[in-house]
Amino acid sequence: MDPSNPMNDIAQAFSHFTYAASKKKMLIIDIQGVGLKLTDPSILSTNQEEFGITNSGKLGINSFFDNHVCNHICSKLITSDDKLQDSPLLLGSKMFLKRPKKC
Repeated sequence: MDPSNPMNDIAQAFSHFTYAASKKKMLIIDIQGVGLKLTDPSILSTNQEEFGITNSGKLGINSFFDNHVCNHICSKLITSDDKLQDSPLLLGSKMFLKRPKKC
């Protein structure tokens, strides 16, 4: 990982955001791509029955956070106890994250 590349901060914050947004149940990692076109994510879940062989579950989630250092983007999106901030940046995502009511 190249620390001088601003996309690394974005990818790290996005991964951390997915953990907070899923209420600590999932984490999207291993985002790759060129420019703003991102592909090949791996999804880690506390339920290892989901998302295939790349899902290393809680062990993988813990490994991410053992190496993750929150950056300036994380602090705008996520509280220190891994909850979503009340931030204008998140208005659309909070609406998107609400599960639709069943009919």
